[in-house]
Amino acid sequence: MLLTERRRQFLKKLVDLHRMTRLPIHYGTLANVFF
Repeated sequence: MLLTERRRQFLKKLVDLHRMTRLPIHYGTLANVFF
């Protein structure tokens, strides 16, 4: 299964946030980054 560009962006941001905080990332937090 190939990932769309949008899904790649989503996953990259998720990993970046997790690396910065070392905490679980709530979906709402991630959504705020995109909007």
